[in-house]
Amino acid sequence: QDNQDCVVDDPGRGLFCVADGMGGAAAGDVASRLVCEGLRKVSFSDDPEDRMRVLNASIDAANAQIGAYARAHEFPRMGSTLALLLIGRKSPHEALIANIGDSRVYRRRGIKLERMTEDHRSSAFSHLLTRALGVAETVQTDWYHASVCKGDVWLVCSDGVHEMLPDSTINALIARGGSASDIAERIEQSVRRAGARDNYSIVVART
Repeated sequence: QDNQDCVVDDPGRGLFCVADGMGGAAAGDVASRLVCEGLRKVSFSDDPEDRMRVLNASIDAANAQIGAYARAHEFPRMGSTLALLLIGRKSPHEALIANIGDSRVYRRRGIKLERMTEDHRSSAFSHLLTRALGVAETVQTDWYHASVCKGDVWLVCSDGVHEMLPDSTINALIARGGSASDIAERIEQSVRRAGARDNYSIVVART
């Protein structure tokens, strides 16, 4: 009933992301919205170094904004995850991926589903995040570069998806084909059938 996720779905720029807010009803939705609002405003060239620099600046700004809001409103646990996918428009195409927290980016190529990000979770307490935007003065972002091929299917999702569906099930759902929206709807239906115990957000892109 209280969705604290926020997404960016901008195929024109090849920019897709999911931010999953935390800190309670009065804070988590604000945190994820601040992340996505900043990313929607960024302008970047086709130069890979420029894209990373501009996106990193946006992430750092969101981290500062969330921290300031949390202090002003006394929300000590306020924060947000981020899983970001930027598909380059210039050939040879390359994907730039950023990750903070436990939202994920997947790529399905051929018959293989690959998780392109690593969760930042405590080894002792798997439900606790070890990294999130807004919880410290600075935030470390994991950056990855990945090739892009025709026929790849990309999935960006919050933990409300992968907590309910194992990777093998996600792979099987994508394998059934269809448009990006068909695949997203199929995954959503499976999450709901599995119980949907948390907010879930699904962004699918085909290349």
